[in-house]
Amino acid sequence: MEPNRFWDSIKFFKYTEFSAPEDPESGLLMSHFLVIGIEELRKVTGHPVIIHQNGGYAFKGHCDNSFHYLGLAADFHFQGWGLPFREQTRIVLGLSKFGGVGVYPEWKPIPGFHVDVRPGFQIWVKRKDQYLYIFE
Repeated sequence: MEPNRFWDSIKFFKYTEFSAPEDPESGLLMSHFLVIGIEELRKVTGHPVIIHQNGGYAFKGHCDNSFHYLGLAADFHFQGWGLPFREQTRIVLGLSKFGGVGVYPEWKPIPGFHVDVRPGFQIWVKRKDQYLYIFE
């Protein structure tokens, strides 16, 4: 599989960081809008963004209609950033590059986020196995 040309302009990530474990080339199928948005988030914060395993392109492990299966979503956390999670959330939401933002304060060992480039706009928080939809 030939890398999409947009990967040439990506400074902080390699497509393999977004690949499903079953297919190391699947990261090439990621939406350039999503990857460029996460790249901008990395630039704005100045802190590494760690894409979770099976958190980019995925073949399993998410809900039936997951945007991960289309290369339109990524799950991540920031590395080495002492900023409170509430403030990290404010920055992720303020970037306005993503149609969907999921906030996961209970992820272990580090709280994190889901972002996607769905049509429309949706924000949710997952706490104690419950989803609270703020915008649908």
